[in-house]
Amino acid sequence: MMLGQHKITLRQNIVTWVGSLGRSSRTAAKTHDYTHHQPDLDYVIEPIEHPNQYHMTGQGKGVKLGDRIMLQHQGQTQTYTVKKIDYYTDPSGMWIALLEENYS
Repeated sequence: MMLGQHKITLRQNIVTWVGSLGRSSRTAAKTHDYTHHQPDLDYVIEPIEHPNQYHMTGQGKGVKLGDRIMLQHQGQTQTYTVKKIDYYTDPSGMWIALLEENYS
């Protein structure tokens, strides 16, 4: 009985630890200003099949899920929310993200 009780307690502690890990690593969303960067030189953004969604490849450490990215397009500033992001291992700081366009 003691062994069974120990397994349950251990499982509950792991679930609690994993749950708290997700919460503790989550911080307030940041806005990353790419309005002074050059498209096709500093970053690439391409529309995908889903309306208002884009793939963007860029550089800059610290971009995370839920953050916002500001881009300049035809003289207008547009903001996008990072829905998914994956960092490349080489070069470090380079990433590809799924963005969703925000409307004001």
